[in-house]
Amino acid sequence: MLSRNSIKTRVTLFTLGIFVGSIWALSLYASRILQDDMQRVLGEQQLSTAAFIAGGIDDDLTDRIKALEAVAASVSPSTISNPAVAQRLLE
Repeated sequence: MLSRNSIKTRVTLFTLGIFVGSIWALSLYASRILQDDMQRVLGEQQLSTAAFIAGGIDDDLTDRIKALEAVAASVSPSTISNPAVAQRLLE
């Protein structure tokens, strides 16, 4: 049996402590790096999704504005004065 005060026991326990501490520090560092990387990737993905949806909304609004401009170009003052004709045009 090794005694508690022997140099072999002290060196072994010191080495074990250094090893366990190093493993713990490495796992903490890796988890921090992984968390930062995941946050960055998630942010980029959300930005890409928002840009894609905004592009679709912009296309839809552009189409609707063009349709309104086409209808407005076909409306004459006589059409506005007659509600029945204006309603048929809008329908």
